[in-house]
Amino acid sequence: MQLCLAEKYYKDIYPKGVCILNYPMVNEAFINHKRSEGPSEDKLLYTGNVSYVRGALLHAKVPLIEGNVSVYFVGKCPGELAEEMYKVAGDEKDRLVIEGIDQYIEKEEIEARYLSRDWLAGVALFPPTDHYMRKELTKFFEYMNAGLPILCSNFPVWKKFVETYNCGIAVDPYNEKEIKQAISYLQDNPRQAKRMGENGKKAVLEELNWGTQEDKLITWYSQLLKHS
Repeated sequence: MQLCLAEKYYKDIYPKGVCILNYPMVNEAFINHKRSEGPSEDKLLYTGNVSYVRGALLHAKVPLIEGNVSVYFVGKCPGELAEEMYKVAGDEKDRLVIEGIDQYIEKEEIEARYLSRDWLAGVALFPPTDHYMRKELTKFFEYMNAGLPILCSNFPVWKKFVETYNCGIAVDPYNEKEIKQAISYLQDNPRQAKRMGENGKKAVLEELNWGTQEDKLITWYSQLLKHS
């Protein structure tokens, strides 16, 4: 039996497995959407399920670190966790916008949010866990597809990823000074921020898309049928 692996690092555990990576389909609406040349809105976007291991409480601190920035969460968030996030944000809790409290948000609605504003960046300030420190985050590909710079934790795999594609900034998720500096850089350098977003789009179009994996999957199926 041969395993199909959706993550590169799974090869460490299953060296004989075949990597068919979880890259996104190219979203034409995202590709055709253009960021403005001027400064973006002072709003950061997080999409997907909200949880402790995905940095909910770290993201909730951002408005305290940089007081003119809001963080929008578009994805299911347990009500109790949302209340804890508001407590963490304290007097800046109005700068947390949590859209999916105790409810699932459809993929189409999340995609619409990407296009609804000129976001400063997509965020992924996760605490270190063995799984997330080793994987290329699927969320990265979605942010890149939408032309957003990435602001993420500086795990070695993540840092290498954003530097390889020049598509974002990696910071220590517990270092408030680094987070503030990264946000200020994106605010003060809109052209560079836009270039990061465009670099991400280009990488998705040319390399990090499902089309490249679809061919590998079909080839693998063909090989399996030959040996069945």
